[in-house]
Amino acid sequence: MTLHVITYRPSLASELARSKHSTAARLPWAALVLCVLLGLSWLAIGSGPQQGWGRMLAWLSLYTTVLQGPTAALLVSTTLVREAAARGGGTLWRPVDRRTTMAARATVVAIQLLATTMALTLPWLVFGAAKGIVTPADAGRLAALTAVMWLTAWAPASLAFITTRLLGRYAAVGVALVIQVAGTLTAETPAGAWLPWSWPVQATMPLLGIHANGVALEADSPVWSWNPIVPTVAATLVAAAFLLVEILAAPLLDRPSPSRRLKDVEARPVTPLGFPRSAAGTTRAGRMASPLRAVAVSLRHTWLGGTTVTALILTVAVAITWGGRHSATFGTWVTLPVLSTLLGGLVWSAQREAWRITSLRVSRPGFVLGSLVAGAALLTPVALVTAGAALPVLGVGAGRYGLLLWLVAMMWYAVNLWLTTRFGVPTALGAS
Repeated sequence: MTLHVITYRPSLASELARSKHSTAARLPWAALVLCVLLGLSWLAIGSGPQQGWGRMLAWLSLYTTVLQGPTAALLVSTTLVREAAARGGGTLWRPVDRRTTMAARATVVAIQLLATTMALTLPWLVFGAAKGIVTPADAGRLAALTAVMWLTAWAPASLAFITTRLLGRYAAVGVALVIQVAGTLTAETPAGAWLPWSWPVQATMPLLGIHANGVALEADSPVWSWNPIVPTVAATLVAAAFLLVEILAAPLLDRPSPSRRLKDVEARPVTPLGFPRSAAGTTRAGRMASPLRAVAVSLRHTWLGGTTVTALILTVAVAITWGGRHSATFGTWVTLPVLSTLLGGLVWSAQREAWRITSLRVSRPGFVLGSLVAGAALLTPVALVTAGAALPVLGVGAGRYGLLLWLVAMMWYAVNLWLTTRFGVPTALGAS
């Protein structure tokens, strides 16, 4: 009997079918909504120097300098988590090489990344036409920007295939964010040309006409002379090397491993039924159930502390590199919103598995209170450091700014906690 091995094309068709109605397939629609919001904001400014084609594309600077890496990592991690939950959709028990499955999955991710990038860039032709400023040269520039953004997004995406398997979804997005910010901070330094994490930012800067901090380029800025092809090709080669290793190592990476929890259960000593209970060890006295204690215990071995420390380090690094004004901008638009989003998902992920039991023992208002207290304890130091970094610029207004920043962060943390609980982690991250 001859075993028919499934080839690449059927594997690709299977991956496309499974991803058709997935959360990852909805990410381009979220990107389109973001682009429309940015375009409407640009149109609302009115006439003036902000209405030129170059300043119009500069509205994409938030994505290229901060969000591109985390978005690519979110797309990859969502796909891998979905496949792990579905146990490969049955492919683990079929005659298909894991390397073939990995290649097909990477192809689907490439298609989704391209759709996301096009949703972010191509609508600007409509916005530019509404102002009558679109020329064939501008359309070519936008096409080049789309290609550069798509190719450079593959570097964080290829890394996310590894970090998601090793560290999990949230850690993969967090690592991508740290690398993205590090690339933004070093893009205009002398060492930036040799740092792989700087290449995606360097490739888009001359096309968008911005510095790494989002400020418009001066007419005589040397950034205008940068060739975006060089960092784009370099970033693409790095991504290709990562993907090649991951495809070749797919049989090892996708090999099922026993659960750590199962090992812990099997390692526990078993007391015979007829043996006195007192001989099994001293029984710890029970304590009254407390919502705050229950939430605190569940959050002990999570990424909450590391995520908060990372946010503090990034805030200090931005303040040292660009000064207090840009540190305040970075905290308002990036640090606190992203941290609030990640904390909401991490807190619920720690509660989700035991929620059916704890909801019977701990009141739901108590759980909400405990979750809010945990979020406040983690967001407060970041808000204080951000306000302190802005003190030389804002003066006495830094205290009011810090309080307002903390209140908005707490509000978004509560909203994201509800989104995660109600609709799931990918939807909450995408909405954020």
